[in-house]
Amino acid sequence: MRIAVLAPNSSLAQKLIALLELANCEVVLPVRTLNTPEFNTAVEGCDLLIDFAWPCLTDYFSTVHAEFAESRAKDLAYACNSLAIKRLVTIGSCLELGLREGPAQSGIIGTALIPYAHAKILHRRILEDTLGCQCTLVAPRLFYIVDYNSARQSLSSLIYSAIKKREPLTLGRADVRRDFLHIKQVICDLATIMMTPGLHGNINICGGMPISIQELCNIVVPLKFRYLITFDESVCSSYEPQSYYGIRTLEIGPVKYPLYSETIQT
Repeated sequence: MRIAVLAPNSSLAQKLIALLELANCEVVLPVRTLNTPEFNTAVEGCDLLIDFAWPCLTDYFSTVHAEFAESRAKDLAYACNSLAIKRLVTIGSCLELGLREGPAQSGIIGTALIPYAHAKILHRRILEDTLGCQCTLVAPRLFYIVDYNSARQSLSSLIYSAIKKREPLTLGRADVRRDFLHIKQVICDLATIMMTPGLHGNINICGGMPISIQELCNIVVPLKFRYLITFDESVCSSYEPQSYYGIRTLEIGPVKYPLYSETIQT
């Protein structure tokens, strides 16, 4: 299989590329600008295109998201249609679900509350309307990734940094429940989606069960460092529900890398 990877510099993209190459896939890393002669030459003949590009991920309320969503979707659709790409994979997130509580099936479209989530939904709708019938759109929806070495600020990277530096860390409510998934499982699920014909639309990349922030810390933080982590019951996100989780799609199989398979090492 020949796969083009756009915006391949993130930790997530790099790990996926390594796994795809181990599976004997030919991975192509085209130039950044879509629909140029250089881009077309590199991508022509690819079976699948996966796009990791998205701006301003440190500010979910930025107006940049909507502007990018529309232009990127149109450029991707034009590229896939003109180069006869069979499958397009674009990465989304569970923030698209808004304040929905409880379990969420892959096919559910949530009520987005923030500009980032609105833009992701807009991005997909434009692609659905403009992609030719020869190209299948696949939209993995990532839940909460546990990756201690991620350059992006996340709950797990904050915890890892606090322990490494031996600095106290105050988190929000201990009883808030999220769907956490180890980075190894995320990469495994993405690779499975890309290798499995017939999958399309939103597909949850999730653990399939809610875990409280307190439970996560008990799983990944060694006992001798737990004194560094405290909780503030007054802190609560305005755009995330109290407790929700994704339902795993049967085709991607069960979880192989549970959270307890790796604790923080310092």
